[in-house]
Amino acid sequence: QYGIPVSGKHELLPMKSLAQLNARLTHPIETGLKRPQQKSYPHINGLYLLLRATGLGRVVSAQTGRLLLLDDAALQSWRNLNPTERYFTLLEAWLLRSRPAIVGEHGVLLDVPIIKWAEFFRRIPGPGLPIAGNKDQELRITYSPGWYTVAMLESFGFIVVEDDGPEGGKGWRIAKVRRTPFGRAM
Repeated sequence: QYGIPVSGKHELLPMKSLAQLNARLTHPIETGLKRPQQKSYPHINGLYLLLRATGLGRVVSAQTGRLLLLDDAALQSWRNLNPTERYFTLLEAWLLRSRPAIVGEHGVLLDVPIIKWAEFFRRIPGPGLPIAGNKDQELRITYSPGWYTVAMLESFGFIVVEDDGPEGGKGWRIAKVRRTPFGRAM
């Protein structure tokens, strides 16, 4: 079988592929990390979460270890959807079927994206929420809503993220987040 080898315990993407995947994203991020892991790239982590939560990708055992494969039947079904159906299929998968364990994170009973989204939105004032330089917000975002949740909110168009430049030894640095009109409406 042909697939992408994944790491053992949490079945994550190989570290050597992350920078290349990040560079191919519409909005790649810069980090100041020497050996970034998958969670260091929140957008990749979120996309991987969606791939697994939708069933488009699945991990199987092979002679060489564990492999991430595309599910041909699910992929064919995906290709039959129009863009609106694809968007809402991904949104539903994220909000209702995803779990932090898919990307090697620890979760609690009420650790569901829609609750994290609502709680985070309540913290964002009208003009936006400054993050970089505010130690309380930098720490808080790590735990609630979490970096990949911020990336997912941005990817679905619910917030705008203003990146701050990379800093040695640190991951994604966010200067500010703002709710979009679409995000407020949703």
